[in-house]
Amino acid sequence: MSPKTIYQITSDNAEPRLSTIKPLIVQLGCTADEIIFDDDELKLPTELQMILKNITQLPDEKQEIVKEMLKGWVTYQLTQEMNKK
Repeated sequence: MSPKTIYQITSDNAEPRLSTIKPLIVQLGCTADEIIFDDDELKLPTELQMILKNITQLPDEKQEIVKEMLKGWVTYQLTQEMNKK
């Protein structure tokens, strides 16, 4: 990928195709989220960052349990919100 193409994409002068995003990520050494989302869309509150960091300290099987619990709770909350409408 040419430096000109990278510049155009990173300066919002071009809309990359999906086939362009992966090579861009590799060349820039970043994540897809960093390319696609604005900084304010990705920032987690400090308290959540700390909780997630603590979860990563748990053994893998405990991390899986926490993830499943969180998925279940989020699904429940979203269902409750949908039922209110």
